[in-house]
Amino acid sequence: MEARGKAVARGVRVRLVGSPAEPGDTYFLAGAEELKQAGAEVRFLPDPYVHAKVLVQDGEVALLGSLNLSANSLNANRELSVLLRKKEAPEAFARLLSVMEKDFQAGFPENPFALPPVEGVVPWQEAPRYFGRVAKVEGVIQAVEDRGTVAFLKFGPGESDLRLVVFPRSYGLFQQPFPQSYLSKRVRATGRIVLYAGYYEIVLDDPSALEVLDGSP
Repeated sequence: MEARGKAVARGVRVRLVGSPAEPGDTYFLAGAEELKQAGAEVRFLPDPYVHAKVLVQDGEVALLGSLNLSANSLNANRELSVLLRKKEAPEAFARLLSVMEKDFQAGFPENPFALPPVEGVVPWQEAPRYFGRVAKVEGVIQAVEDRGTVAFLKFGPGESDLRLVVFPRSYGLFQQPFPQSYLSKRVRATGRIVLYAGYYEIVLDDPSALEVLDGSP
């Protein structure tokens, strides 16, 4: 981090992309904020989750793999990273740069998890606009599904429509029979809008986060 900060100070263009997270959850967030203050360009990619560690220097050489730049990863874990040079593998290097550029352009300039809660009530169709933020979302539950390991209350018929997620440990806290009792009910859910495997969702741990407004659309 110190070396990157010095590079920024020398006029080197430094860009950083990673996943959004709760403030203080990851080393990335602390380092990203430090570099941003120094003048680096930072982006937070909502999906997919950025687990790969990649460093690219001058568009000519890259280090990519699972290795974290930490004492534990370097000395205690079985990790792997590969040094890739453009002149040795031009096609693979070009693909790497293309993916990184696409991820950077798709990222948010601010960590949405650190933004304040959304004011007012959001129609469920607009939930993707507020990814990462806590919001009150309203709509009619059009379908319910209990997979045994997780239950879904779905606002729309589409696979990508916003859904409310409840895990079995909390089933007994909600209106019974669960989840069938919420079908066709207009509800207002409060929680953080997140992405999981391409699906926008709000995870509910307590019934206080789910208010039934009436019994029909």
